[in-house]
Amino acid sequence: MGLQVDYNCYSGGYMGFMRFREWLAQIVGLPDLRSMEGFQDFNPKEKGHLWDEYRYDPVCLLLDHSDCEGELTLEECKRLLPRLRQISVALDTLYLVPKLSNNEDLLDQWIEGLASAIEDESGVTFH
Repeated sequence: MGLQVDYNCYSGGYMGFMRFREWLAQIVGLPDLRSMEGFQDFNPKEKGHLWDEYRYDPVCLLLDHSDCEGELTLEECKRLLPRLRQISVALDTLYLVPKLSNNEDLLDQWIEGLASAIEDESGVTFH
């Protein structure tokens, strides 16, 4: 079964989506995603992190999203897409070898899917 996100942004297992988001958080310099508010290891008394500290980065729209329901609105997609493109370009300049994991492919898939949704003046829904 797994997770489906409109415009082919993502189609796969929940664990794969979690690993992708953990990788993305690491790439942009955020704390371990599992220590963030709303995730399994969150403890505000011990190294727990609140999302409010990081809302300045549009990538949080994806990282702090439910993995089984809800949507990213058109406006949220418009904020997220340029940030994902920026991350992709940065990765391309860092890597002198072929892609090392499918996370880079998933990033490209999100970029393509969000671009299509925006072109259609639509958001994307998580199913």
